[in-house]
Amino acid sequence: MLAVDGKQVGIGTLGTLGSIVDYHRRVAAISLSGGDVPLALIAPRGQVRPILPPGESRFPDFSIRDIVLVAGRTIVSSDPDGSLFARVEKRLVPLLEPGRGQAAALTWIYPLAHGSFLAFAADEQPGTVGLYRLDGQHLKRLAEFPTGAVGPLVASDGAVATFLSFPGDGGTNGPLQLVVWRRGTPSSVTGEGDPTPVGAIASFGEMAFANGRIVVSARVTGDGARHALFATAP
Repeated sequence: MLAVDGKQVGIGTLGTLGSIVDYHRRVAAISLSGGDVPLALIAPRGQVRPILPPGESRFPDFSIRDIVLVAGRTIVSSDPDGSLFARVEKRLVPLLEPGRGQAAALTWIYPLAHGSFLAFAADEQPGTVGLYRLDGQHLKRLAEFPTGAVGPLVASDGAVATFLSFPGDGGTNGPLQLVVWRRGTPSSVTGEGDPTPVGAIASFGEMAFANGRIVVSARVTGDGARHALFATAP
């Protein structure tokens, strides 16, 4: 056993153990509810590292949306706008806030993607979606695409992959495409409607990087298999 509900951890009490939201280098990040501590890191031998919410008064309704462990840091995104926080010792401190500082042009940050670095998409004031990479404190804009067109992101080894739907005839978005950015250059890998040996791709499911490849689950058409797992060439 590594942790239990209600455990006293020095700076507060663990609430109800929630989801394991990330796991990296044998450390698990676990969300909590109903106690003084909203988040904890659990080490292999059960050491609990509790993390307190931000102390600034401008975050009275702070709640955790997502947690990632990346490049030796604990990064948290929060509702309602996706503001990002970093763990400093035993407390979360603001890292990026839509409408403030270097994120002044952003209005809403989508769920995070991470591998060897942190990436995310964000709504921008002119009505577009930007793709960003965060290295330490430096925010780099990689690309932009139409509002409402972005899907989940994954990131690994300098590459970012996502599902995009580009505007088609009549102003509506077309089929989803799997697009990968490597060294800042995008390339379309495959898309809904494309043929495969077991049928055309009807819709995409989950996506991940594995050993330099992108692995994607998809529902396919035809009389045979209804779902398939695909991997890109190395």
